[in-house]
Amino acid sequence: MVIVVHSYGGFVGASAVKGLTQPKQNASSATKDGFGLVIGIVMLASGFVQTGSSFLDGFGGKPPPSWRIDPESGFAIIVADPRELFYHDLPEDEGNYWVEQLQKQAAKPLVEGGEHAYAGWKDVPVWFLATTEDRALPIEAQRYFVQAAKDAGADVTFREVESGHSLMLSRPKETGDFMLEAVNYFMG
Repeated sequence: MVIVVHSYGGFVGASAVKGLTQPKQNASSATKDGFGLVIGIVMLASGFVQTGSSFLDGFGGKPPPSWRIDPESGFAIIVADPRELFYHDLPEDEGNYWVEQLQKQAAKPLVEGGEHAYAGWKDVPVWFLATTEDRALPIEAQRYFVQAAKDAGADVTFREVESGHSLMLSRPKETGDFMLEAVNYFMG
């Protein structure tokens, strides 16, 4: 099984592989007895969760300038223009459509949940596609996260695409080709 994550999904997706990967000492044995295990993670414009940390811990405990936590409602509130943040490289009508599809994000999983956070990216190879025109998660931050993961021993294949944050919408062919190449690599 290959996990594909985008943006905040990198936090929960990497955590979700806990206990679902082949132990590294058995990695050379084929998946004959490992059917259904996660063999790789494809990350798109995302970050790397650290075991035991909350999402906001990765940002120094504070939300980035584009959003804030509303303690009264319990939601994360986008304070920047969401079209500019996520869909600036789409045609106006398409970007506006996707803005209308956005749902509220509960703040609790962003600030709590460290006991559920797991650095699953240490257990399997990762293919990371970074977005060079990203206004939600700047390319410099993505490069920093990837280098920190590599420095921590992660097996990361890194590529970049000229795209905003929602690359699956603005660059669907490049994104799909990248994912297929990653899956072929993971399958060995």
